[in-house]
Amino acid sequence: MTPRNTTGPRPSLQDRHVREEGTIHLTDIGGSGVVTLAQILGTAASLVGLHVRTLDQTGLAQKGGAVVSDIKITTKPTGQAGKAALEECDLYLGCDLLVTAEPGNLSGSAPARTVAVVSTSEVPTGAMVIDPNVSFPPSEPLKERIRAGARDTVFLDARGLADDLLGEDQFADLVLTGAAYQTGGLPIPAHATEEAITLNGVKAEANLKAFRLGRQAVADPEAFAALLHGRSAPARPGRRLSAAAHRVLASSGAAPGSELARLLEVRVPDLIAYQDVAHATRYLRFVERVRRIEDERVAGSTALAEDVHALVLEIASLPDMVRGYEETKMASVARYRARSEELVDRLHTPDRARD
Repeated sequence: MTPRNTTGPRPSLQDRHVREEGTIHLTDIGGSGVVTLAQILGTAASLVGLHVRTLDQTGLAQKGGAVVSDIKITTKPTGQAGKAALEECDLYLGCDLLVTAEPGNLSGSAPARTVAVVSTSEVPTGAMVIDPNVSFPPSEPLKERIRAGARDTVFLDARGLADDLLGEDQFADLVLTGAAYQTGGLPIPAHATEEAITLNGVKAEANLKAFRLGRQAVADPEAFAALLHGRSAPARPGRRLSAAAHRVLASSGAAPGSELARLLEVRVPDLIAYQDVAHATRYLRFVERVRRIEDERVAGSTALAEDVHALVLEIASLPDMVRGYEETKMASVARYRARSEELVDRLHTPDRARD
């Protein structure tokens, strides 16, 4: 679906009665804003006089790795630890399906207590970006694992909705938060959450829209479905590309339908999801430069560009959370240089290049 402007009247939403205490368990991947979301929710609770204890567990997750944030909200000061204990979770806000379904993260859920609000968006891991043979696992078994540990569950494609309705998937976590509020799982009033979003100051208007859209998705599914239908473009065959991916791919000179074009259409969206548009643009510009030089030397050939695509991709998408990633990256650079020298030598002998 094509992202369009969502400017318009604020949807009519009924405020939910919220309990005054609760433990929130947030899971996501590094670089997606989950720590910022935890800070926003902590600020919101403080604004209405509640007491907050938080714990962010980021580990090695600078980009793409698991991040867990726990938020404990109470009416009185407490000396308890910030980390959610076994089966202590009231709201499980799962912003990444793979991370949310991990057994260690599910340990805080309780079938008689927990409300789970989870994004089903398929975000590629580092291994999936590097190796085209590694695919996302079936989602239904992951969802069943989450359902087994909760009394109530809500699943929605938060990244897809944010991208379609707001133009960027970076607002996905607040779409999910709005849905969590409307289920009654978020122990913070809506007005306080919106005030905290405004105080945060970063793209406040769009983040407020994201929160309200998430609320509407639960409160009035029919109106929300109509909103999606009214803003949707006709379905495109094959893999759906975001507006950002289309803009990046527009600078590629690869022939439509060629193997190189197919590879780029797969990897550019993956790199945008893995990091950002600038990262994917740098990758494509390098591959495009090689493609042009190769075409000047051996008309119609893309063998070198395809090989360079794979090698540059490996360097561009190495997950920062891997121990010793600098050494691994340098090894990839060495392999890239050796392979590039071999392929450039072949280009100087056109007969061999066509073999």
